[in-house]
Amino acid sequence: MRMMLGRSMAIMYRQGQSVGKRKDATAPSGGYIAHMNPSLTRDRRDRVLKSTAILLWLGLSSSGAIAEPVVDPIRDTRLFPVAVWAMPANTAPVFAQMGVNVFVAERDDARAWCDTLAASGVAGYVHWSSSRSDEQLRAIASSSGFLGWMHGDEPDNPAVVDGVFRDYRRAPQQLQSDYDNMLASSTPAPMYLNLGQGMANGMAQSTPDSIYPAFCSTADILCYDVYPTSTQADGTRRLHLVARGVERLRAFAGPEKPVWVWLECTNIHDGNSGIGNRSPHPHELRAEVWMAIVHGADGIGYFPHQFNPYRGGPTAISVPLQAEMSRTNGLLHSLAPLLRSQTRQQLSTSAVDGLVSAALWQTDGRRLLVAVNMRPDTAHAVVDVPDGAGDLAALGDARSQATDSGLNLHLRPYEAALFASGLEVDMNTSYDYPSPPMPLRPPPQSPLATRISDLPEIRPADVDLHWARTPKTRLLLPFIGKAPIVDGDLGDDVWRKARRLDAWTNADGTAGPDLPTESWIGIHGDRLYVAFRAAEPDLDSLVTHHKALWRNDCIELWFDPDNRRTSFAHIIITADGQVEAKRTIPDDWGEGLRDESWSPQIVAATGRAEGSWTVELSVTLADLGLGTGIFGFDLARERKTSGGENTVWTLGGFNKAQSFGELVPAPTAPTVGLANGQLHNLGGETAAAIVEILVSAPLQDWEPATWEEQWQDLARERLTVSVPAHGRVALLSAQLVRRVPAGGRVRLRLPGPGPEQFEEFIANDPGAGIEAQQ
Repeated sequence: MRMMLGRSMAIMYRQGQSVGKRKDATAPSGGYIAHMNPSLTRDRRDRVLKSTAILLWLGLSSSGAIAEPVVDPIRDTRLFPVAVWAMPANTAPVFAQMGVNVFVAERDDARAWCDTLAASGVAGYVHWSSSRSDEQLRAIASSSGFLGWMHGDEPDNPAVVDGVFRDYRRAPQQLQSDYDNMLASSTPAPMYLNLGQGMANGMAQSTPDSIYPAFCSTADILCYDVYPTSTQADGTRRLHLVARGVERLRAFAGPEKPVWVWLECTNIHDGNSGIGNRSPHPHELRAEVWMAIVHGADGIGYFPHQFNPYRGGPTAISVPLQAEMSRTNGLLHSLAPLLRSQTRQQLSTSAVDGLVSAALWQTDGRRLLVAVNMRPDTAHAVVDVPDGAGDLAALGDARSQATDSGLNLHLRPYEAALFASGLEVDMNTSYDYPSPPMPLRPPPQSPLATRISDLPEIRPADVDLHWARTPKTRLLLPFIGKAPIVDGDLGDDVWRKARRLDAWTNADGTAGPDLPTESWIGIHGDRLYVAFRAAEPDLDSLVTHHKALWRNDCIELWFDPDNRRTSFAHIIITADGQVEAKRTIPDDWGEGLRDESWSPQIVAATGRAEGSWTVELSVTLADLGLGTGIFGFDLARERKTSGGENTVWTLGGFNKAQSFGELVPAPTAPTVGLANGQLHNLGGETAAAIVEILVSAPLQDWEPATWEEQWQDLARERLTVSVPAHGRVALLSAQLVRRVPAGGRVRLRLPGPGPEQFEEFIANDPGAGIEAQQ
């Protein structure tokens, strides 16, 4: 009964909006006791008093409505919370042997699931549903495999609800209502909430930061998920997303509520993985665990699922990763009393060629220091350690040198280095650095032909290939002689001097658009000017009524001013002239942070022409953050009529910074420029240009780690091309059509004069079939 009372009161203490907390001399060990917050509304106070009475009644009456769990890593600080997500109960014996003690998200019958978990010494969180009867709630909560309730997953993700697009699919007020109903039920218990990857990845964030504290008030245990190596663009270089998300969630949640994080342990998308995405290696998973804890995580969870095709559970996790999980989980439990002593102190670090974080835990003569290199490169770091580091010994083979003020560390890629003193650590195996596997090498390249005509002919020249532009594109952005009048009428002659951006593709790059979109872009003075002509035979059917502008017929533009591909400005203009502008800006992590105050000076107008609608738009360069350097750029059109169609300038989809092409502001652009697979001569005389053409075939039975590793180069030819005055010369010629392999690439390059220009296309042959082009 005493233990039940302690658990019930712990629930009550965690209600940040319900119960005030202050130190009290009468509380055991100077702990916290509950006091009513005078700022609460009368209705809210009544609900709190009712919940408090129920909790006390549960503890004092020993009613049996909620059983004592077989394991409770929230209260038992001898354990570290280690969870798995949405696993059937029959996997509990194997996961328990790996050090897992929590299951989150029930499968099938909740009571039977909890009972089966308990038999293996683990317990779980079950979805709260007010539609369950009191009898059903009591049946679940009376199982010793029941730890608490949970909200539905990732309520902060965007969704279309009842025909309306929302930045978050469930409002915090809805979750708060469920939370209050749970507290007022006969089975009040800790509530768990998991949030989405937008907590860590700014480019995926839709919920404003100002809303997250309200989400955090609706639960007792808070969590989020992010899976860098298996799902994020350039993810093997962005494991720091784990630490960034924990740091942000901790700031929103406050210092007292437990904060957990879900980590990857499989190649989640498997058959549909992006280039470079894969399952984490053991040293990377170890780094994810410890960087999360260094930045404030109180628990970790693993996502043991793999899709396309689906596999789940221990069999979806590689043997080396299972061994690493068991090793690290065991160490976490051994160190749990110190890790959970609430003495974590973030340490000052300075690193060369790396991003290093460190933290120190110390109490009663016991000390633990953890330093993590959050980059895939070696790093030298100096960590300032209070009271010096002379008594600290490495748990493993970390390379260090103690100084009067701290530690000098030589850290390997994604190395987590642990040092301790005054601890008896129960370690069955060594905690040496798990060396990364040797990288696989692509098949050797064959000798290149120096003339494209030396390649064998594959098809007739009259086959209608679709050329899909890839992100490996860099074009010049010209300065135009005068500013066009922004009125939606594209009749201004000045657009002839702008860079024309055609040759759009569907989002996956397999075909051209059913209806073309033409675009032009240029700079005059301190403003950028863009124009579009979107073919549309049925202008009366244009969709313009949705509040979420992207759900209408619209044009979208993206600008990445520093070309780092982790943040961007995004502008939408609909067919009737509505404009929306949002942006993320790089934060201290180099990741995108929503800039809620951004209000760019945009002038825009739309118009109608026979068989098309038009857009003219201008915005200041300063608002976009553009200077003289290369910037990332992309365009897209959403057509909603006649079944709809999404088309893009560079293949890869929407909001994907890694798929942007590049533009280079060129105040004194050379006479001949490259665009749309053509050489353009803007001068009044014939001009010669040197162009290099590379033809490559897609490699088969090979998983590339980079873009270049997916190609077998076949031929590289250097040509001198004569371009007539004010004329164009097509480079994607009949000769290329006859010889480029299905799914192969053609890269066009102008080495100079002026900035280097290049443009790359993938050749999609509608007659070759999908498999032949992959």
